[in-house]
Amino acid sequence: MTDCELRKLVSTSQEEGFKALFQQYQSYVYTIVWNQLRIVGTAEDAEECISDVFLQVFLHFEEIEDGSLQTYIGTVARHKAIDYVRK
Repeated sequence: MTDCELRKLVSTSQEEGFKALFQQYQSYVYTIVWNQLRIVGTAEDAEECISDVFLQVFLHFEEIEDGSLQTYIGTVARHKAIDYVRK
């Protein structure tokens, strides 16, 4: 599903749109987060971090520029994971 299709789905039904967004990017975010946390964190830490990533994406979804959704999600995931490592 493209960024444009996801945006249309979110505008039609936020619940369905965000569910589709989560399903599409879950493994991508998990990979980024786990690569940062695997040495110092647990699986529960990774799950919590992933939840924080998607929360930020959902809260700022309208501000994300067209065509840059994956980049934005990847950047948020990397920064959140680094913050968790620092904790």
